[in-house]
Amino acid sequence: MTELIKVWSHNEVLAWVRSKTASGRFKRCVHLHVIPITEETEYSNADLFIPKCARRSFDWKTECYGRKEDELHVLTTFLHTDPISCPKKCLNYQNKRWAQFRLKLSRTATAVGHASAAPFRWFKELPAPQVWVLFALVVLGICLLVPRLVPLITQLLNASHGH
Repeated sequence: MTELIKVWSHNEVLAWVRSKTASGRFKRCVHLHVIPITEETEYSNADLFIPKCARRSFDWKTECYGRKEDELHVLTTFLHTDPISCPKKCLNYQNKRWAQFRLKLSRTATAVGHASAAPFRWFKELPAPQVWVLFALVVLGICLLVPRLVPLITQLLNASHGH
């Protein structure tokens, strides 16, 4: 006989999920969670914990026909009988570590984008005379750093004034 799972203990349900992941019944998927639920009875409310697939893709030993009430009953009462598993070829599977890496990469790219755009936002707010002064300083800096560009810049400036 399999030992009952204390579904009122988050720790015990999480340990059960981890053991089933280690045995291969569950995958290390970003959609697999242990969630709290409140089961209401005539006399009181009970806070319980159950495994949940965010994509509702579990394979069920017993058919619940998609009825959430029946699924909750099976999970809260018969979790010790291993009523669920991940499908062998789940189309919704996303590796948890890869998803976390992508999230960190996305947040880093967003932060770098915001930081690199700051000078352009500052430049956009400047009055026109200050923009021209900065432009002239940049052109002067380029001329000093790369002297062979001076004839080209002079030619472009003459062409823009119609000479």
